[in-house]
Amino acid sequence: MKKGSKGFTLIEMIVVLVLVGILSAIAGIGLVQGVQGYIFARENAEISQKAQIVMARLSHELQEVSIIYSYSSTSIVFKNTYGDYALAKVGSEIRIIEGQTAPTASTGDVLVDGVNSLTLTYDPSTFSDIKTLATIRVDLVLNRTDSSGVSTASFTTQINPRNTGNYNGPKG
Repeated sequence: MKKGSKGFTLIEMIVVLVLVGILSAIAGIGLVQGVQGYIFARENAEISQKAQIVMARLSHELQEVSIIYSYSSTSIVFKNTYGDYALAKVGSEIRIIEGQTAPTASTGDVLVDGVNSLTLTYDPSTFSDIKTLATIRVDLVLNRTDSSGVSTASFTTQINPRNTGNYNGPKG
């Protein structure tokens, strides 16, 4: 600014605008990254909560197993202290229904949706008597959608049935 003149020169105005633009760009990048971090954390919390709920329900139901009528790697028909139930992966859902008939897409209650895979592993892998069953391992893979597209999240639990009538551990 010249001595005795009032106001700003054009050069000073341009320098200020450039500096404000640079600071705004930096602040915008920081804001976008913060929002993306929040969305990622929210999605992780949501899928973890879904998995925790379904794993707790499966553990509760299968811990009380006293009879297994039929089983495979994606389904199980069983009796527990609450009655007869069938549990299976149907499409992209895990469904449970009261009774000895496997659930279908239109029957049973949905435990969780967005299921990529469900694997039930029995130890031993084949058994004819519930007293020989030591554990049921549940491997659940859920689809999750994030900014990079669809990915998966894996969850595992191991269940030890306790109503097998065998008080000294599995026989086998």
